[in-house]
Amino acid sequence: MFCGKCGTNNADNAIVCTRCGAPLKKKTIKIGSFEFDWDNKMHKIGAIVIAAVLVIGLMVLMFGGRSYKSVAKKYCKATFNADGKTMISLFPDEVVDAMIDDGDFDNKQELIEEIDEALQDTLDFVNEIAGGDYKVSYKIGNVSDASNRTLRDLKEDYDDEFDIKISAAKTIEIVLSVQIDGHKQSGSVVIGVVKIGRSWYVDTFTEPDIDFGLGF
Repeated sequence: MFCGKCGTNNADNAIVCTRCGAPLKKKTIKIGSFEFDWDNKMHKIGAIVIAAVLVIGLMVLMFGGRSYKSVAKKYCKATFNADGKTMISLFPDEVVDAMIDDGDFDNKQELIEEIDEALQDTLDFVNEIAGGDYKVSYKIGNVSDASNRTLRDLKEDYDDEFDIKISAAKTIEIVLSVQIDGHKQSGSVVIGVVKIGRSWYVDTFTEPDIDFGLGF
């Protein structure tokens, strides 16, 4: 196991660290169904990756932009800034109206405040795990066109639900990298995007595909 004080990798049955002598008593933390040895530095990083990925996945009903790459980048930036206003400003009006109705909000501002709060709660959890001393970066990974069948189904869904015509659909991989105390761990989330008119929007019907990539 890794020493929580100096990061040295010790035998699993070790009681004290062979390098610094710190006790190696295990602490655990759970995120959903995942359980981590909290004194294991890489497990701590892994927990942060999970929380960071969940921040991204939390807002799957998000926004559009001029290109599909700008959608993914703005998606990440707005998520990690807990910026619900920017997200809502990029929704198609029909989707915003549906979200307000489905959530029993009185107006758009109440919806924005709800998104702000949900994102901030998750970011606070990430900060608590890392002790505020971490760095998260992200980049665009693989981009794939939707299959003909998927595109056909999405066209029907958007037409039936929102009376919106879409012309194209893709999936975009967002690769996350977390660094803490000189150690790195990565994870990813794949989101769907659809083209409406001349702009791209995050697909409201496709669940995000999350890969924690923890390696343990």
